[in-house]
Amino acid sequence: VYLITGGLGGIGLTLAEHLAKTVRAKLILTGRSAFPGKDQWGQWLGSHDEQDHISTKIRRLESFEALGAEVLVFSADVASQDEMQNVIAQAQDRFGKIHGVVHCAGVPDYAGAIYKRSREVSESILAPKVKGALILDNLLKGSDLDFFALCSSLSSILYRSKFGQVAYCAANEFLDAFACYKSRLEKTFTVAINWCAWREVGMAVEARKRWARTQD
Repeated sequence: VYLITGGLGGIGLTLAEHLAKTVRAKLILTGRSAFPGKDQWGQWLGSHDEQDHISTKIRRLESFEALGAEVLVFSADVASQDEMQNVIAQAQDRFGKIHGVVHCAGVPDYAGAIYKRSREVSESILAPKVKGALILDNLLKGSDLDFFALCSSLSSILYRSKFGQVAYCAANEFLDAFACYKSRLEKTFTVAINWCAWREVGMAVEARKRWARTQD
């Protein structure tokens, strides 16, 4: 039973697909945006074209279940203690013990260099990764997880690779430090993965598309 925050994003869905293929996992996927309930999937697919982004995700989720996985989807903000508490309670009622967490949640940072940005904007970018990690750690304390994987970025090692993405870089620095702290504090295997930019999915792809639109 695996919980993936940001599980409806490009990277989250890719990792979920891997778990569906390899171990037919029970998957708990969360995302901030509204998403139709499972009982509405058929109706949604019938009333929207194939290029609709939600339809595309529904078909992928159905393909996971065809592989033998079970999928539970929640619209929830990982930076909200109450919302995530509700997610975990419902998931445990359905699946029982949660065995692992992949914390993929995050938002892009287009605010630019420090002098251009407000505190409020930076805090909103920090929240999913920083608050999210702390909330998950608190809610799952004592759960004896097999692993707690945090999706960080190579930006915390190669600083110029994300110039102008101040809060995004800081959030990943936090994840790296938190993984080290948690590994020393308790026996839960905790790792921050310093991903480079994914070629086909994820925020880097969307950022390139956004940049291309500004050049038209």
